[in-house]
Amino acid sequence: MLSYTKDYSKKDRDLFLKGGEVYFEIIENEIPFKIAYEDLIIRGIEQSDFQINTYTKDKLEISLITGKLSLFVMNDGRTVSERRLSAGNSYTYNLSNGMVTNSDLKETEVLAWKNGILTFKQDGLNEVIKKLERWYGIDITVQGPAQSTLLTDSFRDKELDNVLQALSEKLDFKYSINEKLVTISF
Repeated sequence: MLSYTKDYSKKDRDLFLKGGEVYFEIIENEIPFKIAYEDLIIRGIEQSDFQINTYTKDKLEISLITGKLSLFVMNDGRTVSERRLSAGNSYTYNLSNGMVTNSDLKETEVLAWKNGILTFKQDGLNEVIKKLERWYGIDITVQGPAQSTLLTDSFRDKELDNVLQALSEKLDFKYSINEKLVTISF
């Protein structure tokens, strides 16, 4: 969820992220662009394209495709630390211990979500279910003992029934769809 001030773009460009996954294409402006999440502020002035993901518990992931950003760790409204982020990298901020790690950006993986591609990369059943629930806005219940198979696959602009059919063939399950509730039976 994302919110903004009523004066957005007139006096400020401040956004407030409650959670989820968002992709930004920021244009250069003399008014800094800021995103607040928990005790963090992500700030940029120049043109930047980046993704923020908060789905992993206690972590904020920033994938910076173009531009430059700064990550500020705040405490009682004061900056505790600042880290400059550069394009071509993915950064993970651990909310519980304050550590920041970075790795080379895997642009096709990061942009898959933005480009309508549902991807699984060595995901176990629990992660597959979480991704399906978020992607399609559904709830999934599982009946019976599930296999401990890891799944790697991708689906572009597919209907839920098509994805479940393909997954059921790979993971050997039956499923039923009742409006926003999916039941998977092993």
